[in-house]
Amino acid sequence: MSDSFILDYIALVFTASCGVFQIAAARNGLHGLMVIQRRRWCMLLGMALLAGAFSWFFLSEPRNVPDTGQGLTG
Repeated sequence: MSDSFILDYIALVFTASCGVFQIAAARNGLHGLMVIQRRRWCMLLGMALLAGAFSWFFLSEPRNVPDTGQGLTG
């Protein structure tokens, strides 16, 4: 079960980071980093990636793991 969480965390971090990079590139006019060259569309893409990543991660399946199960020991 924790192996699937690892891949999910990697997908979350990668997608959310791409969204943050797109927002930063659009706000600062860094056209070399923009996926879409129009600032408004790039900003919307970044927000969609950021919101979509967190929505997918937390709404797709239950992520609460109790400490007695596979959580931290101690």
